[in-house]
Amino acid sequence: MKWASAFSDTDDYEESISNCIVQIERQGCSEPQIMFVYFRPSFFGVSLQIANIVERAFPSAHVVCCGSAAMMSGLEELSEGSCITLMAGELPNVEVDVAHIDPAKEPGADASPNRWYDFTQIPKKYNQNFIVLADPYSLHLENVLKGMDYAYEATLVGGFASGMQFKGETVLIVNGVVYNYGAILVSLSGAIDLVPLVAQGCRGIGEDLEVTECNEVVLEKVNGRSPMLCLKEVAEGLTESDKTLLHQSLFIGVEMDSLSMETKNSEYLIRNIRGINPESGALVVGDHIQEGQTVRFHIRDPQSSQGELMSMVDQYKIKMSTRECRGMMVFSCLGRLADFYGEESVDASIASTVNEEAPLSGLFCSGEIGPIYGSSYIHGYTAVVAFFYETVK
Repeated sequence: MKWASAFSDTDDYEESISNCIVQIERQGCSEPQIMFVYFRPSFFGVSLQIANIVERAFPSAHVVCCGSAAMMSGLEELSEGSCITLMAGELPNVEVDVAHIDPAKEPGADASPNRWYDFTQIPKKYNQNFIVLADPYSLHLENVLKGMDYAYEATLVGGFASGMQFKGETVLIVNGVVYNYGAILVSLSGAIDLVPLVAQGCRGIGEDLEVTECNEVVLEKVNGRSPMLCLKEVAEGLTESDKTLLHQSLFIGVEMDSLSMETKNSEYLIRNIRGINPESGALVVGDHIQEGQTVRFHIRDPQSSQGELMSMVDQYKIKMSTRECRGMMVFSCLGRLADFYGEESVDASIASTVNEEAPLSGLFCSGEIGPIYGSSYIHGYTAVVAFFYETVK
């Protein structure tokens, strides 16, 4: 297995993509089966030309392209000017399948696995993994993720394109066809293990609270009381800096394992608080909730985001210490750029410590896709890392 990554920030797209191709070839990846091509908005208008050049250079590869406001390549954070990144995979004994889907046409929660295979145009295969690149304006993708979890029992990671101002400006390309809606699916199956890591970038404040009354996405009572009343009590015990964060970046974590006797930060699904009823103190949250679930308020700052990712990667390195990571892809929120951290390439630098020699590429997304407790979710403010390994025989 051989991965290679490259980038170029030349204003001329032909020169830029040529530079990338030379870098890929110099790394010994001359006959890849898959090519991921990412570019900033200044190249959206010539995206198909870029894809065609890559296809001619690597005729054996499926070429997948996605536009983004910012990308990463190695330890470079690329958020200004014109730039292109390539990630090439030469993957022996790995089957690569690609397809474009329209989530609005998903077959429904009760559909059989075969109907999902027909919908995606990709059959179920041994040791299957998916990378998903999606249009943020297309609806129903959450339903697609649930259906694919059911039908494939595979690992799904990815993110939403960024850099657009309006609906219809998204750039997704697969095998020479441009789409401004839906999602691209890249299936990697066989002798490849995609091991995901999902860092949601928040820390809990206050105590765990039990949901005692709710209505779909409306959290009405916790511990028999108004959520806002509980939040005010939590705020009284915070430092001044945390009180400021509470007003700027308040989230709610929903417990993922109701059978667990102890819940850690990574075991919550972090969701936005979308609204408050000032009369009842109820909260509108960014996901369906159920009575009996445990929730906890969370806040976000650079230190906790960086610290959580570092802690998770350190644990991951111990777990995977006997295996060599061959490549990695990072899907980070646009809110995790240098403006947030105060320095560039924080997420990529931490992820790369798993193997500093392994090629790294990635996107800064307007929504990230990754598993929590074996189920795939759409996240915000998150770093999702996909580590690639050869399957152990």
